[in-house]
Amino acid sequence: GNVILTIATFLLGIFAGFLTPMLLGVHASGFIALMGYLLILDLGILTISIFKKWQKLNFIGFLGTTFHVLAWSGTYYTSEYFLPFFSVVTIFFIIYLVASLAHHVVRKEPSTGQDLLLINANALGYFAIGYVLLHEEVSASVGFFAVVLAVVYFVVAYLGKWAQPDDRKLNIFLPGIAVFFLTLAVPLQFSGFWVTLAWFAEALLIYTGAFMTRQG
Repeated sequence: GNVILTIATFLLGIFAGFLTPMLLGVHASGFIALMGYLLILDLGILTISIFKKWQKLNFIGFLGTTFHVLAWSGTYYTSEYFLPFFSVVTIFFIIYLVASLAHHVVRKEPSTGQDLLLINANALGYFAIGYVLLHEEVSASVGFFAVVLAVVYFVVAYLGKWAQPDDRKLNIFLPGIAVFFLTLAVPLQFSGFWVTLAWFAEALLIYTGAFMTRQG
């Protein structure tokens, strides 16, 4: 009973925390005030996620942060905010990537469907926002952005495999995200014959990596 009450109190507190910016009009107060407030909330959620697997808390935080980021950008974003906005969105992405995997590394708990859903939503949400920002400001770097994400998830997949070698779902899912971004990067960066050539090189690289892994 006490555990359930504690969890409910935390969930209600975080939910109220994400309602506060709307009730107090923080959006209109400026970029630093809103993003700083969200960062404090998200760092609190990250700290809790290291010690407790409260996935609902992670989801509330992720959805609340996403809502405020989109609401602010839809009303107030201009090109002058590109670098600080992209930077803070990247920080939020890292926070929820770590939060969704922390209990696997620290507590060695197997992944669930909810874990994979949050990992996927975080990856696709960050890419979508990054794509829109880069396409408007630095369109030539969109493909490179997808490659960077692919590298990030290959590294995360390696760390996940090291931490939880028996977690089959996680160890298939994370490399799958990496391959998805690598595949996506090709048509974003190249065209015509070069797309085919790049996809062939990617397939060869994946096959070689899979063969070496089996041999190891």
